[in-house]
Amino acid sequence: AYMRGRKRMSLARREAWGITLWIVVVLVLLTLFPKNTLSLYLAPLAVAYFWIIFIGLPEHYGCSATVPRYLCARTITSNWVVRYLMWNANFHAEHHRYPAAPSSLLETIALEEMGQAVYRERSYARWHLNLIRSLMRHK
Repeated sequence: AYMRGRKRMSLARREAWGITLWIVVVLVLLTLFPKNTLSLYLAPLAVAYFWIIFIGLPEHYGCSATVPRYLCARTITSNWVVRYLMWNANFHAEHHRYPAAPSSLLETIALEEMGQAVYRERSYARWHLNLIRSLMRHK
């Protein structure tokens, strides 16, 4: 329903064909070189995908759509190791409020504007546990 107009439909078809072609290439490589394809592409992809979802899901999930946009993003303060490995990307609401700010300043901005972000969490693990609990309550 959101694909209105010939240009968008054409672009969507081109992207679908590109994805199809990539899947065919991976299947051919998996047939010809199963060990290499599994160890060098599919296994790292599976691991990376888990972490992308683990870190990316809390950024906007469950946030109500509102204006200004930074109020519908979540900041997860987390610990110094996560902040370091993610280059402070966990300060997601601050990133949306000041998209041009360097990542090294996002923590400082978060501390200065503590009351601005509506959605805050202390850790990714805690957020996911709370999500699992809420899903289990609503069977």
